[in-house]
Amino acid sequence: MQAIENPAGTKFFTKQAVASCWLSHKKALSEFLLTESTHALILEDDFEVGVALNENDFQCFMNSDLDFIQIGFLYTTLLERIYIKLENFYDLAIRMYGFFEKVLWSKGVSGKLLIRERLSLPQDFVFADIRPGAHCYFLNREAATYLISVNEPIFLSTDDLYMSLGKMRYVRMARLRKSKVGQTNSQSSINPR
Repeated sequence: MQAIENPAGTKFFTKQAVASCWLSHKKALSEFLLTESTHALILEDDFEVGVALNENDFQCFMNSDLDFIQIGFLYTTLLERIYIKLENFYDLAIRMYGFFEKVLWSKGVSGKLLIRERLSLPQDFVFADIRPGAHCYFLNREAATYLISVNEPIFLSTDDLYMSLGKMRYVRMARLRKSKVGQTNSQSSINPR
């Protein structure tokens, strides 16, 4: 397979619409890095707030040691809904194990990274599980700097890139337990809904 090159010189192995979506996110991240701000909220043009976010939410996001927080994600299929519920349960089970280990067995917080990572976060966060939907996320400068350096030439969609990086844990990523921002039913320029 050979990379396609657009007139601006960008090489990509995806459909042009997929590459364009990533390039718009990359531009937003680059614009953020030109500011003095420590954090940014990235919203696609078709976002729709489902649950009101307030100053306390953003203060919690900023005080966490996370680099990237997915605020809005999609429930694309019934299977996806089930998977999200299973991941949420898995996260809670690990947290409960860590709690019981600390309280009942007096061993202190586990030496296991898997447990320590989750216990250090508020209960609203599910660590290292990014879902489809890049329409609303909050990130710091370090994450933005890293994100604009990967996916060149473009070989992954924005969603696939973020989902892959969440599992790799190079960037500390999490999603909210429940999506607070959805997408409108407008026609997608990437994939039909």
